[in-house]
Amino acid sequence: MAGAIGLHVRLASLTELMRTENLAGVLRPYLRTPAGDLLEPTGNPVQSPPENLQPGPEVLPGWRIDYQVAAGEILSPLRSAQWGLYALAGVMALGTVALFWALARSLRRRVTRLVDGAETLASGDLHFRLQTPKNDQDEIDVLAHSFNAMADRLQDMIGRTVQAEKMAVLGEFATGVAHEVRNPLATIKLTVQALEKGEPDDQRRDLLVAVEEEIDRLNRVVGDLLDYGRPVAGEPQAVGIRRVFRHATVLTSGLADQRQVTVSATGDSRLAVYASPDQVIQCLVNLLANAIEACEPGGTVHLRAFRNGDRISVDITDTGCGMDAETLRRVTEPFFTTRQDGTGLGLSITRQLIELNGGDLQIHSVPGEGTTVSVTLPTANSDKLELASPSHTKEQSTAKPHDALTDPDR
Repeated sequence: MAGAIGLHVRLASLTELMRTENLAGVLRPYLRTPAGDLLEPTGNPVQSPPENLQPGPEVLPGWRIDYQVAAGEILSPLRSAQWGLYALAGVMALGTVALFWALARSLRRRVTRLVDGAETLASGDLHFRLQTPKNDQDEIDVLAHSFNAMADRLQDMIGRTVQAEKMAVLGEFATGVAHEVRNPLATIKLTVQALEKGEPDDQRRDLLVAVEEEIDRLNRVVGDLLDYGRPVAGEPQAVGIRRVFRHATVLTSGLADQRQVTVSATGDSRLAVYASPDQVIQCLVNLLANAIEACEPGGTVHLRAFRNGDRISVDITDTGCGMDAETLRRVTEPFFTTRQDGTGLGLSITRQLIELNGGDLQIHSVPGEGTTVSVTLPTANSDKLELASPSHTKEQSTAKPHDALTDPDR
């Protein structure tokens, strides 16, 4: 009994060497005894020796471990892995094809949008712009931004070219009109004045006065046409805002009284712009007159001057009827007017003169609430400050300002 227990323990220690958990189903070990018998790892004898039994290492004298190798079982995991890799490769190929198809479709659609935009722009629609996102921009979006920037520059260049051609034609036309119309008008006016002095009938005299006034109006229209067709920049110098406001309000005080409109002004009296005094006065008078005429009786017009960075801004705000979007878009076009007695050149000339002096004009209006015209001009250096007096207003510089004017230095 003791010998049997000892043999069993010894056999168990041998079969410990035969553990092949990691190769289960592929490699099956057997213990070969010195007598040639085969034992399973559990110690049970094998009645029918398996085929393809391969001799293994000898663990003790006469004791050897033999193996039965299942070749098919060795390749089975590899075959399973192979089919898995094939399936994965197929899925990846289909995913790649689908991804590239989606990207190509999106890219084609976006490139087609660029091509259509270029064709639309080439057909003459200079206002066409591509829709571009503000964030997460890729190369196509950058190209779309560049397209819009190119369209802006092209529209600006074409607009400037067309404007230059218009100005050249208008300059020649205005010169011809001035030569062919002003001389006969002067002769007609002298004749009407002579007839007016010797006319005893009051009714006929009133008719002659009306004719003289129409002659003066036609002469002003020709003058405006010349000013618009061939604008000339004046000699810039430092001119104080206070003096500009004073001259402008004096020159428009009669119109303000007639229409019962209150005019006021505020601002720092030390502010000064560097521009042509005569042209600044002319622009401000035109803008102030337009603001007064836009107001109903009891309305107000306010002038305000303030420093805007390294420039001086002047706002003319009225409580008039305002303008709609279409009128606001065309209000500075030549010969566009909403008044029956207007020529449509006042604002056009004003914008030209402001730009000739290095300034900018912006108009903001709300229908029924009023209009604000903002004029921005270069500021004068303190060492160049000479409160120049405009030549064409010297005779009126001592006139009393409008009663409603607030002194700018307050």
